[in-house]
Amino acid sequence: LDRQLSSGDLSQYRLLILPGTPHIGSMSLSAIDAFVRRGGSVLFIGRAGTCGEAGEPLDDFVASSMLGVNRIGDPSESGYLRVASTPLTDLGGLVIAAGAHERVRATGAQVIAEALPALHPFGELTDAEPCPGITWRLHGGGKAAYMGTTLADVLTASPDGAFPEAEQLIGHLVRWLGGERVRIRAPRNGLVQLHRTPGGATAHIVNRPVSGVHEPPVCERVEIAIPQTLYAANVRALDGTDVSWELRRDELHIAVHDIADYLCLHIDGAVGS
Repeated sequence: LDRQLSSGDLSQYRLLILPGTPHIGSMSLSAIDAFVRRGGSVLFIGRAGTCGEAGEPLDDFVASSMLGVNRIGDPSESGYLRVASTPLTDLGGLVIAAGAHERVRATGAQVIAEALPALHPFGELTDAEPCPGITWRLHGGGKAAYMGTTLADVLTASPDGAFPEAEQLIGHLVRWLGGERVRIRAPRNGLVQLHRTPGGATAHIVNRPVSGVHEPPVCERVEIAIPQTLYAANVRALDGTDVSWELRRDELHIAVHDIADYLCLHIDGAVGS
């Protein structure tokens, strides 16, 4: 990692993700610090930066001052993430199953999601004190964020596999840290995934089942706002469903209604510079 960061030109990137990298040397930390201060973003995940050069465990994160969080104990067992209401996401209040997470204290960072422990074997919430699960803070001209549980733990904490809510939350987080002003507003039963393609972009909208409900209710309305770095020429649903869209200032606004099952939108255009 030291060789990659010290020899590479980080100016071409907007976001660095460190997915549980245990040892982060002084050269790497200096390069990351300079990158963020110049306006980049960094996301530390799990035990990133918690070991010394010989693999010995450290009492705190090597980047604790940059992140604005401190370790306060051993990782907790599997539990949940409860999303706070923040500008980054419309998922405020949502509870997502997660794996083991680092126990931390926010000492200068804003909490995006709280980590809640679970009572095994039934997975019921306990009255134990929550701790920060996802945090962020401004560092110089950029953003430094921390997520206490690994991506694999978040996405596979359920016997049914990946939680759509977790994918949506992580997607929001990564886009926001990367400087994208993509906004998605959908009801609880609506999962939206947006992918760029060489000729524009594709949006997949799924009306997914809600726990305890055999037939999910119709997904009444989904709204997507995309920055006009993608100059749209047309927006269409592949099955012919009516789609409302318009350009407002520097954004493309899309709205679809009454999605019973699945809808795929294709956004024609050319990626701007």
